[in-house]
Amino acid sequence: MTDPETRVSNRFLAALSPEDFASPEPGLTKISLGLGETIQRIDDNVDALYFPESAILSVVTMMADGRGVESYSIGRESGFGLLNCLGARSAFSQIVAQVPGESWTLPVVRLKAAADKSQAIRNLIVRHAQAQAAMSEQSAACNALHQVEARLSRWLLLSQDRAQSTHLPLTQEFLGFMLGVRRTTVTVAAQSLSATGLIRYSRGRLEILDRGGLENASCECYATVNRRYAELLGESPTSDRSAD
Repeated sequence: MTDPETRVSNRFLAALSPEDFASPEPGLTKISLGLGETIQRIDDNVDALYFPESAILSVVTMMADGRGVESYSIGRESGFGLLNCLGARSAFSQIVAQVPGESWTLPVVRLKAAADKSQAIRNLIVRHAQAQAAMSEQSAACNALHQVEARLSRWLLLSQDRAQSTHLPLTQEFLGFMLGVRRTTVTVAAQSLSATGLIRYSRGRLEILDRGGLENASCECYATVNRRYAELLGESPTSDRSAD
């Protein structure tokens, strides 16, 4: 069996030993996700896991009136649906593709069967769930306490880390939905970042021009999220980052 680190770039899958990887591997399928594509709706059963490669997933909490805000995002450092292998199958959030790209998908029953036989897999699932919970908690505090410009900077930095590109296909409408603010509010924040030379934004295409400046414009939450991931998983979403 080929070492999973040579087969996948998703870090959850790559962290599995060759023996643990061998059990779910036959069920793995690589798919392409489009921008804004919904892969899981609230209250539906979680039947499939998603392990992004180049795609980025947003976990969105929805209100009864149709408004929503991103709780946290998932890139190649982790996966969606991990705890559903160990607990209830119901989805409590809506999952959409924040950035289009490729992802591995795997039936929940495949990983559950492997986890039932392996304490190492169960431990890995729990650590990843803890890291995602830490990100969700930080996002909740960030959305309540920090200005939109700083929140947008944090969000763009994390998105660049996951996508490994300075170019992000993001509309203002989608950014507003992810941040839980009006489109006009996103416009003002993006114009501010653009005026200082940190980003270039035009027709749904955003380019990060000054990574260091964007880090200075971001709130403390970006560094906090990276530190928590390093503590729990031994590395952060920024590890081995590259940009085109």
